[in-house]
Amino acid sequence: MNELDQTLTEMDFDFLGNGEHAMSIDGMRKVLSNDHFLFLDVRTDREKNIVTSLSPYTSP
Repeated sequence: MNELDQTLTEMDFDFLGNGEHAMSIDGMRKVLSNDHFLFLDVRTDREKNIVTSLSPYTSP
């Protein structure tokens, strides 16, 4: 758990704001089948609503 704590500590606004934390669709498909993968959605409610309204294929 210390490694996860350290990783989350390093995810400041500069890290999150540059968009390099995003995953490709192919990358997401690969990891979703892995039982050891944890998907952490850190979007705000406003961001979820914007994305959902733009794409009928995205759910909050």
